[in-house]
Amino acid sequence: MKELNLIRKIAWSFHKTTNIEWDELFQEACLAYAEALHSYNPKRGKLSTYIWYCIHSHLINLIRKWNKTWVKIVSIEDVDYDIAIHYQRFAEELSEEALAIAKLILNNPCKYSNLTKIEAKREIIDEMRENNHTMKQVYIGFKDLKNAFK
Repeated sequence: MKELNLIRKIAWSFHKTTNIEWDELFQEACLAYAEALHSYNPKRGKLSTYIWYCIHSHLINLIRKWNKTWVKIVSIEDVDYDIAIHYQRFAEELSEEALAIAKLILNNPCKYSNLTKIEAKREIIDEMRENNHTMKQVYIGFKDLKNAFK
């Protein structure tokens, strides 16, 4: 494989951003490389550019497919007791706005787990507004939750 370092680089960048096993990504990238070599047309551009595009697209599609089949928590019984204690301590450090958002999600996890990120955020904003929170408070709550998980 002439482009082995390129394949490794792409797989490594996906590994760092998604935390999926590097070996798994590397295998898929090699598969995409083989498919790209088969369909490459030199008149349309440089080989390395075409390979990068094919591998990148293949890995993105693979991750999207995996995300659709990802196992989601559907009830509180699915949560480990030690994790629940950790999150109780964690919740004590959140702002009131962030706690309100977290309670919305935890009171109805099935509702939000079946939505896309944007849809879930819109639902949360709507429910927070119905509960007399201002947009500023909602923004602060989302910001605090985001910072808490960094």
